[in-house]
Amino acid sequence: IASITEKTERKFQLDAQKLFLDGGRYSLEGNVGFFKNGTARFFGLGNQTRENQETNYTDRELLGFITGGLYVGPGRRVTWTERLRNVEIQVGAVPKIPFTQSVFPAIKGTGGATVWGHKLAFLDDTRDDTLTPTVGSYFTMFAELAQSLTADTNTVFSRYGFDYRILLPNQTKQYTSVFRAKLEATVGGAEIPFFERSSLGGQTTLRGFGVGRFVDNHSLVISVEERIQLFHLKVFGTVAEVEMAPFLDVGKVTDTFRYRAFSQYEANPGIGFRAIARPNVVARVDVATGNEGRAVFAGLDFPF
Repeated sequence: IASITEKTERKFQLDAQKLFLDGGRYSLEGNVGFFKNGTARFFGLGNQTRENQETNYTDRELLGFITGGLYVGPGRRVTWTERLRNVEIQVGAVPKIPFTQSVFPAIKGTGGATVWGHKLAFLDDTRDDTLTPTVGSYFTMFAELAQSLTADTNTVFSRYGFDYRILLPNQTKQYTSVFRAKLEATVGGAEIPFFERSSLGGQTTLRGFGVGRFVDNHSLVISVEERIQLFHLKVFGTVAEVEMAPFLDVGKVTDTFRYRAFSQYEANPGIGFRAIARPNVVARVDVATGNEGRAVFAGLDFPF
């Protein structure tokens, strides 16, 4: 994938994967990329940051990873990932919003950093398809040890988490109830770069907020959708399914789950509209409402 704009924005990405090697015993995946996003936002750390704390920066990243996997059963893999991520925080492309580095100079990572990570993960996937699933479950859990190699943020930290999803269709598959729970925890103190901490917001988590609206050490999000098939439509010889999906996202970030474990959650109700050409294409628009207004996301995949 390659894209370039007249000002600021750049994206170059190369992905490769071979999911079944040596008769299906092993898998191998790799990625290398470079991008500049001039509209990145940061509001500070914590679940109670205010909308008027918004800052802007250009997120310039050079990154890559390689993942090797071993199949331990049908749909089950153990994987090991080595990743390298170099981040520069540059002046943003939105002049009316303050520059992140000027407002939050004391927060680690606003001067950029290079991070090297080593991750062990377990994956169990029983869905009937990875892109357009209709039934089954998905579960992954991981533990990662990472190190910031930059002088002013030189620290070792760890990340842990799980992601669970299940699709429960009725007998005709006209109605499919979908549930998702995702937890991430980052451990290592105040020296962790802010962009390596857990975050919520965007089209796959809290859909009532922009990407990365909330940032802190830990995050928890729970989402439910009712995917309702409305009708079939024939387009250019392909049968497309059109569905409506009312949903609710609930989540929070926190520096610890020890206190206020059941309070200060954000709740984002919304509705989605999807056109699906199985097994390869999902076009969607999701509209959600949060306490800072309404957000609209469009994409070419399911949110989870």
